[in-house]
Amino acid sequence: MNKKFLTCRIAFGLLILSMLISCSHGVSSDSDGSISIDEFARLTEDPKYQILDVRTEQEFRAGHIHGALNLDVKTDGFGKHAASMLDKTRPVLVYCHLGQRSKIAMDILKDMGYEAYNVKDGIINWTGKIDSGLE
Repeated sequence: MNKKFLTCRIAFGLLILSMLISCSHGVSSDSDGSISIDEFARLTEDPKYQILDVRTEQEFRAGHIHGALNLDVKTDGFGKHAASMLDKTRPVLVYCHLGQRSKIAMDILKDMGYEAYNVKDGIINWTGKIDSGLE
């Protein structure tokens, strides 16, 4: 009887643990925090996420995701500037053209204590709305 009771408790505990993990933030990411373009598109619909474009101002002006903030990751003092414009209590979706600069920016933001996600392979395959200018 004790063995059966213990087995049930372990199974119940594992069930609860798996539910907590799966409901933590609802983000499907790689182990390094990278997300697919489809996951990015889904998350941009949720206003709790901040969107950060880490390309140059010229690239941003040419076209960017609606609602994105722009901060070139190659700017001196990137971390300091990011801290002044981002809310640490809200997760950050970081993108660039091919995903390399945004991976660097994501790592910096994570080191600063942000919950950040990189758009793996960048937005080259983005099919959603694009804004132009400095909106």
